[in-house]
Amino acid sequence: MAHFEGTIIITDPGNFLSESDWNENNRTAPFEIYMIDDNFWGDGKWIVRDKKTKKIISTYKTFSGYTGVFLEKDILTYFPDFYKIISRGHYIKIDNFKGDITNKIDNDRAIRVWESDGNINFIINE
Repeated sequence: MAHFEGTIIITDPGNFLSESDWNENNRTAPFEIYMIDDNFWGDGKWIVRDKKTKKIISTYKTFSGYTGVFLEKDILTYFPDFYKIISRGHYIKIDNFKGDITNKIDNDRAIRVWESDGNINFIINE
């Protein structure tokens, strides 16, 4: 679990982190607050839904088999051209988020589920 305050970006960490700052073995990033984990079974298209209504908020694709949640300010400090280079279908931006994000394996459906508990409540799964 991690607590975020500010605009968050949900994306594949391989979209913007260099191999020297991130790889599948260490799952770390050069930021104070972030989350990175595997998508349980690989690449794919991921759906972000409102936790209560189940309405789709957005979708995004991953190619390294990993998802990460990062503060926008950290991404733009590290990689200022993020919005110029990374196409819209490969990240989700949630403005003014304040709350906690967790992830867990749903063994019944064999997927990893990301959930938020905050001013914007969402769930991410395939």
